Amino acid sequence: MNHALAVLIESILAGIALAVGCTAYVTVGDPVVGGFLFSIALFTIVTNRMSLFSGKVCLLLDEGGPKLSDLPVIWFGNLAGVAAIAYALRQTRLAPAIIPNAARSAQARSGDSSFSVLVLAICCNFLICMAVRNYRDVKDVGKYIGVILSVAVFVTCGFQHCIADMYYYCLANHWNADVLRALLITTGGNIIGGLLIPFGQRCTAALREQAPQKTEAQAPVSELLEEGVVD
Repeated sequence: MNHALAVLIESILAGIALAVGCTAYVTVGDPVVGGFLFSIALFTIVTNRMSLFSGKVCLLLDEGGPKLSDLPVIWFGNLAGVAAIAYALRQTRLAPAIIPNAARSAQARSGDSSFSVLVLAICCNFLICMAVRNYRDVKDVGKYIGVILSVAVFVTCGFQHCIADMYYYCLANHWNADVLRALLITTGGNIIGGLLIPFGQRCTAALREQAPQKTEAQAPVSELLEEGVVD
C-alpha cells in the first residue's frame, strides 16, 4: 500500500511538471522554441526521480525497473497532475491566450486516423527512451543535452505523447469518443516506442551469447600467429 501511494504521489508530481512544460509550449506557439522550453518538464522529472508513464515504460525490461502493476497507477497519477493544472489555468488570465492553441492541438490529435496516431506515438517514445537512457548512462554534460534535444525534437515534429495529450484535452476541455480512442492508441504507441531500444538490446545480447566462441584449437593459424600463440 505504501509503495502504491508513493508511486501515485510521484506520478501526480510528474503530471504537474509536464503540465508546466506544456503550458510553455502553448504560450509560445512556435513549435521549435516551444519544443526547447517543453524540455524543462522532462529535465525536472528525471532529476527529481518522478514517475512519468512514458519514461517508466522505457525501463520496464531493465533489472530493477518499474513493476508492470505500477504503470496503471502512474498513468492515472499523471492524468490527475496535468488535469489539475490545466483546469486551474482555465480560470486564470492566461486562458484566452493558451486555450485556442491547446484546442487546435486537441482537435488535430483526436481527429487523426488511428494509424497516424500510432506511428506518431511510437516515434515520440522512441525519443523519450533515448532521453531517459542517455540521462541514466551518460556521466557528463551530455546527459542533459540528450534530454533537451530528444524532447525538443519530438515536440517540434508533432509526435504524440499520451500525457502531454491529456493536458491539451483538459485545457481545451475537449473530450469525446474520438479523444478516448486517440488517447488509448497513443498510450499503446508510446509503450511500443519505449520498448524498441531495450528489446532490441536484449535480442542482440542474447544472440551474442549464443554465438560460438573460438578456442585456440578452432582459430585459424594466421590468427594464432598474430597473437603469438604459435611460434
